[in-house]
Amino acid sequence: MTAASEWALAVPIDLKGGGGFSVIRTTFEAALVLTNCWPVSKGPAFAQALTLVPFAFRGEIGDEAMRVAFTAAAKEAEVLVQLH
Repeated sequence: MTAASEWALAVPIDLKGGGGFSVIRTTFEAALVLTNCWPVSKGPAFAQALTLVPFAFRGEIGDEAMRVAFTAAAKEAEVLVQLH
């Protein structure tokens, strides 16, 4: 897989004042959001997701691992949207 490959499950987020509602579908999209408009710049889940980005870009970790890390960061930042 590549950074542009779509994840099996998309991650809906709402950055409120910093970008509104988005559905993140790839590692590339996650990296852009984490580095450019993430609402918090600290927290263990955020740090983990940011740390994993280059490994994901190089194919050293899978898409699912990156999606799980991004989802955890979204929960931590309280931007994850639960769709029913």
